[in-house]
Amino acid sequence: MFGCLVIFSSAANHIAPCIPESGLVKKPIVNRQFLTLFFQLASLFELVVPSVLRGGSKWGYIPLLALKSIGGPSHGRNDILVEFSSPNIAKPFYQDRLMNLYEGASWDVVQLNCLSDWGKQYCLRALGLKMLGDTKSL
Repeated sequence: MFGCLVIFSSAANHIAPCIPESGLVKKPIVNRQFLTLFFQLASLFELVVPSVLRGGSKWGYIPLLALKSIGGPSHGRNDILVEFSSPNIAKPFYQDRLMNLYEGASWDVVQLNCLSDWGKQYCLRALGLKMLGDTKSL
């Protein structure tokens, strides 16, 4: 059984010869600008599962990825805003997953929860004022 990874790159023909066949990956297949890699799932699991178990909740965390400078952590990290725009209270916040991904890549994540999106209402009011001319008519 094989896992598959497809990469889109204009350099696919140049990248493919650099990836040797091994017990983990088969020789890549190039189809125009797409490079397809097939993984041996058993081998992949043998490598990944022990790593996940050793890393626990910090597995996949890349502490230096979002640094502002290659000068090191003393220069700070980049910030990112994850906005919860008009959440549907009947569904879980999918942005939590985005925050986890960015935090795992060492970004400073700022959360903002906007409980309503009033853009349409303000635009309709402005259009009504423009068309009717005054607030009494509106």
